Amino acid sequence: MSGAPAENTPAEQGHAETRRGNSLIWRLIIPTLFAVPTLVYAIAVHAPREVIDTALNQAIARSEQTARQLQTLRAFYSDHVVARATKSGTVASPAYKAGTTAIPSPPPSFSTSPSGSSRTASSSGW
Repeated sequence: MSGAPAENTPAEQGHAETRRGNSLIWRLIIPTLFAVPTLVYAIAVHAPREVIDTALNQAIARSEQTARQLQTLRAFYSDHVVARATKSGTVASPAYKAGTTAIPSPPPSFSTSPSGSSRTASSSGW
């Protein structure tokens, strides 16, 4: 024995690196511990806004479609039902519940004021 330090074998070097935290597992775990919470936070911030925007856009589209359908129904009622009924002597009146020969008058059309609020032309109950 000459007193020179013995060199570590490759197996011993691997154990030394593992003890120091340089193993492949730690190289994968550390970035994952930062990436996963960051991703969760980004989704938590972004997703609610997108869900709300999508819900509002769909609600607006459905309400516009419903309004178009009601306008079509009102036009049909005015053109076909009321027109034929009044030709045969039936009266169209907002007070149709009181008269035995009266039918509901055509619904009022909606107008939009400059402020953007809708109001009815009359109070016939439509």
